[in-house]
Amino acid sequence: MKIVKTADFHRCVEMIAKADRICIVGSMASGCLASCLGYLLAKVFHPVDVLQGQGAMASSVCNNLTQNSLVFLIAFPRYPKETMELGHLAAQKGSKIIAITNNTISPIAPLANLSFGDVYAAPMTFLTSLVIELNERNPEKSHRALKKFDEYASQTDLLVKLGVCYIPPELKKEF
Repeated sequence: MKIVKTADFHRCVEMIAKADRICIVGSMASGCLASCLGYLLAKVFHPVDVLQGQGAMASSVCNNLTQNSLVFLIAFPRYPKETMELGHLAAQKGSKIIAITNNTISPIAPLANLSFGDVYAAPMTFLTSLVIELNERNPEKSHRALKKFDEYASQTDLLVKLGVCYIPPELKKEF
């Protein structure tokens, strides 16, 4: 990751903390980054929507955005048109926008209140750092949210338990 200004990083965390909802937009190659950030944030912040180009569903989610909402636009070359379109819808709603892209002259940068360019080499580290910093600002809230997530994960058998042999459901009847 190239240089990210500390003040911009903290401003981004502050924008997350003040948001009434978060919408993360990323499609095609950026879809995995949108999913990752959505997964990380949803454990400690609610509500979080992740849009990866769901057409009418995306427009419906954008209709729920407010001036207090925060939208992450994630796009790298070749910039998906639908990311731009959803960014324009968010801007029309007056939502705050953070762009995560390859450089500051990216087509999504002008839509953003805050833009992070040149973070292509380590976006996963960057996104994880945002969530860690948010957790450190309010550890009690994060602890409660993580406990709730862990309870859900345990009840639904969502995660692989280390040290336990996993048997797929279709094979369990054979044992």
